[in-house]
Amino acid sequence: MFTRYGSLRIIYYSIGALLIICAGVITYFYPDSMIPVLIAIFALTFLDAFVLSRIALKKFNKEVVSCLYECNVREYMDKLDKRMANARPSKMKSAYADYSALGYDILGDYDSVYDCCQQITADMHKPDYYRFMFSFYLNKELLDQAEKTICDLRAYRTNCKNQRLQNLCDQFLLEMEYSLNLRKGILDGVEEYYASKLEDENIKKVRLSKVSYSYGYGKVLMLKGERERAKDYLKYAAENGGDTKFTALAGRLLTEL
Repeated sequence: MFTRYGSLRIIYYSIGALLIICAGVITYFYPDSMIPVLIAIFALTFLDAFVLSRIALKKFNKEVVSCLYECNVREYMDKLDKRMANARPSKMKSAYADYSALGYDILGDYDSVYDCCQQITADMHKPDYYRFMFSFYLNKELLDQAEKTICDLRAYRTNCKNQRLQNLCDQFLLEMEYSLNLRKGILDGVEEYYASKLEDENIKKVRLSKVSYSYGYGKVLMLKGERERAKDYLKYAAENGGDTKFTALAGRLLTEL
């Protein structure tokens, strides 16, 4: 990620050059220390890349992802393209496709979501791949494929050894199962799920999350015939959704109330 930022790239290469010079000086005066010095150089180079990657990710979230969280999706996509469109390593290309699929999904452009998914290749992005393919199938009314995608993600989760990815799979599986049930008109547990999300303090801090769950909760209430309660949540989504799909979706449901 740090290679996307010129200043951080310069720092990385500068530190690398300094380490090489130091290694040359030390091994010149102490030839027997070559192997330990080389080991130290490799370790410090790895640490340098790790620290700079963390800094770059923080900058990226503040500069790019924050736009998405504020429901400014097209601004997010523009900044994402400027920052990552020319990514070269395969993992970076996969990350770019992953971030792009997220933006297109929130815009409601599901054909573009599908195209992006074909470029998500890194294992660390696999949970997102299944989530976005599920969204594509669900919104194309291909419910059998959507259900199969849930099964595929569950199988991936069983074989996954990474705790962070396991937790992500668990989160996505729950969301996907409730979304599929909602599309089928099965409301058991769905209202409680959306209500609990809207009570989550982390959800309340992110405008996009609050908008999406408000829309979902409003839709559930509307299907249950609780039109007055539904109106408040749908109105919030319509008024605060920015250029996300939730603005139009909530607005459409409000016209039916």
